[in-house]
Amino acid sequence: MVGLLRFIKIVFRSFTQRNRIKPAVIIGRGRIGSLFNIKTAFTGWRWILNFFFKRDVVLGRHDFIPESYTGPIFCCVRADVIATRINACPQSKREDLIFMQNGHIAPILERTGVLSSCTRAVLYIGVPAVHELPTGGVTDEDPQGLTVVCGKWAQQVKNLLSYHNLSCNIVDSEQFEKSYYEKITWLSTFTLIGLYYGGLLMSVVANDKADEAKKMMHELFGVVQQRTSISFDVKDSVERLLSYSRTLTPFPTSFSEYESRNAFFYEHSKRVLARGETDPSPTHSFYLQALFQQQFKKPIPPANL
Repeated sequence: MVGLLRFIKIVFRSFTQRNRIKPAVIIGRGRIGSLFNIKTAFTGWRWILNFFFKRDVVLGRHDFIPESYTGPIFCCVRADVIATRINACPQSKREDLIFMQNGHIAPILERTGVLSSCTRAVLYIGVPAVHELPTGGVTDEDPQGLTVVCGKWAQQVKNLLSYHNLSCNIVDSEQFEKSYYEKITWLSTFTLIGLYYGGLLMSVVANDKADEAKKMMHELFGVVQQRTSISFDVKDSVERLLSYSRTLTPFPTSFSEYESRNAFFYEHSKRVLARGETDPSPTHSFYLQALFQQQFKKPIPPANL
């Protein structure tokens, strides 16, 4: 009897959480797109529960967004195709776009005119594969989690992640920018060091290459402070990112989307060196140059950042 009452309580709580989630347009069928698509995200009784609610519209990266649809639009595609998806979105719906891509995507959003009106999220969520259970960014250093969201549909993002038992913090634009650049710094550091050493796990970089990671992050946070008006408690940021990385035991490092990640720092180094000044992030430059020369066997591509 106690077990039945407990089950009923869980179902009622889940029904209440699900009722707060508006139907949405989901662009993308990959790991993150499948996470935000409620219909495919669960099995068992939660899968049955979803049939009581209106179905999401799931689109591929080349499909057109319906102008008649009302509600949030989760843009779950790679950073290099964001502009294409924005251009395919009706003008009247662009303020409903939600972006959660990793990397420095603000220039793309600014060029396409949606930066000030869209919803943006910085996700610290690990999804090992499509339809597998996600893990959140909760650590001893950050018991509230590292994931943040800002904008029109912030509450909807929080509601949806809560349904997955994932943490999410609604923040103002100033705090969002800090989290945004923290994530870029973290990705640019850990993926670079991990691949330089042959593809280490994120947790291995945090545990075995901590000194190198700390040194590089200190340099990269300095670059962010040079290029923006944002100030950090660098020591605190570094320790929190290391703490999070130690939880990522099943996740290997991979180097991708250079233009929206490491290029932000390397292009700044090139400009500073061209003025005859000292490279503000020499550790990052060394690892990056070595990676392209020794493993990729090609020059570092130019980027307009």
